Amino acid sequence: MLEHGAVVDVDGRHGALEAPLLAEPLHEVDFIPYFSDIDVEYEEGESRLVELHDGSKILLHKLEQDYDPSNRIHALEVLHEAARRGEVLTGIIYLDTSRPTFTEVLNLCDEPLALLPEERVRPSREVLEQINEEFQRADVALVVGANDVVNPAARSDPSSPIYGMPILNVDQARNVIVLKRSMRPGFAGIENELFHMSQTRMLFGDARESLMKLIEAVKAA
Repeated sequence: MLEHGAVVDVDGRHGALEAPLLAEPLHEVDFIPYFSDIDVEYEEGESRLVELHDGSKILLHKLEQDYDPSNRIHALEVLHEAARRGEVLTGIIYLDTSRPTFTEVLNLCDEPLALLPEERVRPSREVLEQINEEFQRADVALVVGANDVVNPAARSDPSSPIYGMPILNVDQARNVIVLKRSMRPGFAGIENELFHMSQTRMLFGDARESLMKLIEAVKAA
């Protein structure tokens, strides 16, 4: 519950909020009873009336195996027949294959990151070593938002809490440009030595905007 003059945290920043006294809670903690799963198995084209935990019933119908969701006329007929019976249909009834997919509209990857196997989301030790060798020959290393994973303390400071953690050796490049919103520490809660090195230039602000400015500057050079 917020009261007049309460201190709040907005986007990581603290400040005083001058607001009228709110007498109503913003959130309530309630008890949610446990219910066992309801499993229903039935064939294509069949319907099944299922009773839910509260006594209400829901009619499930599995579409026929030869149902074509790309057939607009058939989909309209199915919707019209359901409306005549007073039923509400859910699920994919019609799919316009000529329009871009949800994945394409949002520019998402085909496979969700959470479903990728470990070997595809985490490079092996050999691959990491190859990447780090490239930094030794790089004229410029561009760091976008990263913090602890580019902190050379993991390699050089035995007293550091991240000592021994695999990192990207971007500090070995001739020049380093870091795009961040602030000098705020990462998850380890320690300062990043990279940010204070002589070859490092910090560019604060929104990463996308900063990156576009860099690209325009390179094109104009």
